Amino acid sequence: MQPNHGQKEIVSGIWGISSPFDGTWEFSFAEAGKERSGEIGSEAIIAIIISGSLEVVVDGIENIVHTNEMFIISPGSVFRSKTLEYSEAVICRFPIETIPELHRKEDKINISDKMVDSDKHLKTLEVTRMLSDYLNLMVSYVKNGIPIKELYKIKRQELFYLIFSSYPPEKLAPFLHPVSKGGMSFRIFVVKNWKKARNVNELAAMANLSTSGFIKKFHKSFNESPYQWMLRKKAECILEEIAENKLPLKVIADKYHFSTYAHFGAFCKAQFGTTPKDLIALAGKGTGNDLKNKKT
Repeated sequence: MQPNHGQKEIVSGIWGISSPFDGTWEFSFAEAGKERSGEIGSEAIIAIIISGSLEVVVDGIENIVHTNEMFIISPGSVFRSKTLEYSEAVICRFPIETIPELHRKEDKINISDKMVDSDKHLKTLEVTRMLSDYLNLMVSYVKNGIPIKELYKIKRQELFYLIFSSYPPEKLAPFLHPVSKGGMSFRIFVVKNWKKARNVNELAAMANLSTSGFIKKFHKSFNESPYQWMLRKKAECILEEIAENKLPLKVIADKYHFSTYAHFGAFCKAQFGTTPKDLIALAGKGTGNDLKNKKT
């Protein structure tokens, strides 16, 4: 049975109770059968399962993650999860700007992508006793809403140190592979720059790659075509812009490189099954879930 966390809930996060200020840390809990899906933005996530188990698929790579196991999701990844029993987890988000810090630690202990095998399973690490003690304290901080922003940043640094000091390189390499130096610079480039490009050809040119070379590298990194990824990202961002209702539709159309408003309208009709004005009406009525369900 799910424990009663209601009285201690401070900030509602994507998956549970968030730390104050920036939601860097999150304590998540869910009954069996709970499904979640989404796309990671310009941040990476370390998810640590405190109890229970869940089925996780990240960029098409799947695994069953159990109690006292953790995994990493890289920026721009598409994820899907389903709890197999009542489960609790700690989620730590770290922005792109902090990833070079991980790479410096990789260099110090000579982690290499050559240590990573080629099987298509999400890599996990077993949580050590020391890390478990640390997580218990973090859960207490988050659930009680300790209002010290710098504390959460320091605790994120501490998590990095504990991970790098608790495991040998051959175990760290597969775990860190999603954010390793080998492919991360390309992912960071894509996440930061895709909005500036009107199409795949332009994004490839910005990366100083031929279109064919870019597509091959993109597929290896994201496990899908850049066209489909950019199409989905554009649809999600447009839906968010419309839901916020801060910009005129014409401005949104220009922002996402539509040559005419008619082209923008056709895009919305194809992606969401309705017109931009109807999407505005849904948002205005406060039907957030209906608007969210317009995503294809």
